[in-house]
Amino acid sequence: MSTPFRPADESIDDWGACAPGTLTGLGHSLRANRSRQATTRVATRLASVAAASVAAVAIFVLTLQPTETPAAATRINCRACNVLMPAYYQQLTQKDAGAPPIKAEEATKMTEHLHRCGGCRRKFETKYPGALASNL
Repeated sequence: MSTPFRPADESIDDWGACAPGTLTGLGHSLRANRSRQATTRVATRLASVAAASVAAVAIFVLTLQPTETPAAATRINCRACNVLMPAYYQQLTQKDAGAPPIKAEEATKMTEHLHRCGGCRRKFETKYPGALASNL
């Protein structure tokens, strides 16, 4: 009959008795670690769902909003202002500037733009000195 294998140094396999409560403490630690891992998984999933919900609501709200506010839709840009300057001057001074007449709506937009935009206002004053003095 053969004998079981034994390492040369028998002290390696020498298992001693555990101190009282050691195994119970290890069991508690293992259960606590598993509980923390489960809580972390649930919290991660909840955070992912919350982030996706916020993104979905943001996209929904953004798609419902108009691209331009009503005030912005009534404004003109600097390029249009420059094109309308001769006609606007003609309307302000009742002098013939060689431009077709400007509509009342365009004149209002010009007044608002020149009030807001310093660059266009300076350009208009340079081209037509004194024309804006009483109108803005």
